[in-house]
Amino acid sequence: MQEQSSLNFSVPEKKAKSTGLPVVIVLLVCVIAAQVGLFFVMKQAPVVPIADTTSHLSADQTRELATKLAQRSLYDQAADTWETYIAHTDLSRQDQAKALFQVALMLEKAEQYDRAIAYLYRSELTAKVPDLATEIDQHVKTCFEKLGRFSALRYELMQRTSLQNTPDAAAKVLAEIGPEKITEADLTAQIESMVDSQLAPMQAYMSPDQMLAQKKRMLEQVKTSQAKQDFLNSYLAQEILYREAVADNLLQDASVKSQLNTMTRSLLAQTLLQQALASKINITDSDLQTYYAAHQDQYKEPQKARIARLLADTQDSAKALIAQFQNGEDFDALVLANSKDDATKTNKGVIDADVIQGSPIPTIGNVPDLNQAIFAALPNAVLETPFKSDHGWEVVKVLTQQPARQKTFEEVSQEVLQALTQQKQQEVQQDLIQSLMDKYHVVIHAIQDKPETPVQP
Repeated sequence: MQEQSSLNFSVPEKKAKSTGLPVVIVLLVCVIAAQVGLFFVMKQAPVVPIADTTSHLSADQTRELATKLAQRSLYDQAADTWETYIAHTDLSRQDQAKALFQVALMLEKAEQYDRAIAYLYRSELTAKVPDLATEIDQHVKTCFEKLGRFSALRYELMQRTSLQNTPDAAAKVLAEIGPEKITEADLTAQIESMVDSQLAPMQAYMSPDQMLAQKKRMLEQVKTSQAKQDFLNSYLAQEILYREAVADNLLQDASVKSQLNTMTRSLLAQTLLQQALASKINITDSDLQTYYAAHQDQYKEPQKARIARLLADTQDSAKALIAQFQNGEDFDALVLANSKDDATKTNKGVIDADVIQGSPIPTIGNVPDLNQAIFAALPNAVLETPFKSDHGWEVVKVLTQQPARQKTFEEVSQEVLQALTQQKQQEVQQDLIQSLMDKYHVVIHAIQDKPETPVQP
């Protein structure tokens, strides 16, 4: 599936005119040959052996060196040494497979997951080693997960767990645009690309593990057949509209060019800012603890209470009901028989929400005197006087009281992380903008309103 084309604003380089000299032709051929060779090197991305430093070592010494480097967490160098060992040692096919697997492990530990996958594939293609089969499956899965390539992982797992020699599910054709085939792999790659785009602005504020977890959750939402079908239909509609717009030469339309230019400037500016934030914001557990200690007042839980209410029509009837309670009547029975609030009557008048000191009372509303009286009363007490609300006259029983308390760091760690991240974001953004203003010699002149011209009579 072809992705939507983006405009290329670069100016093509002018080609130098050929002089026809044999020497120049030879040089050009050499350059082209070198570029072709470089292309294949980049495609295969092999580990560069360190022959110069291990050529004097025996095979056993090279293995020992690779092991020692891995023990010192020098995984890149360990992978290089294993590759040198493979290149300079006469190994059986099975031993080659085992050594290639070691290269893959080192690359995985070095967080070079794409290269690790390539060596895992090379290992299992070199020879079938029963002891490695399960290990390779697990490490391939881990590497794809670390790369965030969940669509590729899905098809990988389908192939590895299939008990029948079935066609590759990724190659199943889901739609066609003329001669172009749109496969299931194309569709899932587009979905994953969409999710990546939506997550990009959050990269500066989330750890890699958090990003992967969020990506998994978002991909789960488009996992069903219906969700995929809806996405495919939407994609096809957008694709054919795009192609028709290109055919109509809309890319040359002045208005379109202007909008594209504005969008490009905005996207580049936002991307630069996100990269700066991601590179400069590094929040540790110690940072969070320090911020929490300095802002503990922001993480206090206020005094709370739970109440039951009996709603009466008039002040006199409310006072009479309070007197009945004081004379021994059961409050729950009084609520059931007399309350005008049907929503709470069947629940013994209980309001299923906390009353916060100094805040409006759930269900009842903003009655400051009543709020104050609630927190001055003892648990299980019925207030001695009724209070007027927008609904009528409130007879209130205080069920429980909970004093104010300091929330623990564990309770508010996510809130602390968000607050500290926002603070650091503002600092980094201000520093970046200021440094760029200095770099580009920005001078800002005050804008003043023009005095209004008096209207002549």
